[in-house]
Amino acid sequence: MNKKYIFEYVGGTKGDMVVRFLNGHEPNISFDRANKSEPQPLGCENWLKLMWVKDLTLERFEEVLSVNPYEYVPAHALWCCHPTTFEGTKNLSYPKYMDLLKKYNYEILSLKFEPKHYVTIFIEVVLKATDRLRTYKDENENEISEVKKLNNYKNNDSIKILELSPLEIFGRKYRGYKKLNELTENRTLLHYDDLFCSDSCPFPEHSHREDEWLMLIEQSWCNYDENDYRKFEVPEGCE
Repeated sequence: MNKKYIFEYVGGTKGDMVVRFLNGHEPNISFDRANKSEPQPLGCENWLKLMWVKDLTLERFEEVLSVNPYEYVPAHALWCCHPTTFEGTKNLSYPKYMDLLKKYNYEILSLKFEPKHYVTIFIEVVLKATDRLRTYKDENENEISEVKKLNNYKNNDSIKILELSPLEIFGRKYRGYKKLNELTENRTLLHYDDLFCSDSCPFPEHSHREDEWLMLIEQSWCNYDENDYRKFEVPEGCE
């Protein structure tokens, strides 16, 4: 059985784009959804991307591993494949999930990122997770900001958060992102800077596709520059 890979990532870190590239498939970028790459169909629901940990049962986990036709498959944080839970308690089902990884010959590749990227990542996930945008113009027929368009279209808590300062956003996401970056056991680690902030292709076996990779990175960023978030500096002691 050929080895396969689970690409574990946090929403807003281009997981579907990376997986499509590694699988040799077209990017399928939705430019009307803040440049989001659409996920590949697996032949079943991708239960590995469920937001609620307890919903990822052994049966669902095995279904994805057994049905997935590709070399790479995307997943959100797989606490089921860690000795402890997000809350820090012992994960009693951990050995059973690890046995399934061995049975189907999967390895977890886990994307990690530094605090300096927390705000950007959260902005990316909010914009890309929102339903398709309508075109809005102000009274002078000028296009208004991305966030205002989103507020007119879908008024939810995540979008309201974008109206906060970068420091406030950082404070809200710091604890959760920090714990996710500590999720390292039984994983091969990849790093955000190497993948998305470099001028070369981070995958040696795909070095001949460097121009394609760099073009994808350029196309994938959200067009957003509100609230001075690009000037944000990580608070001392949170590096």
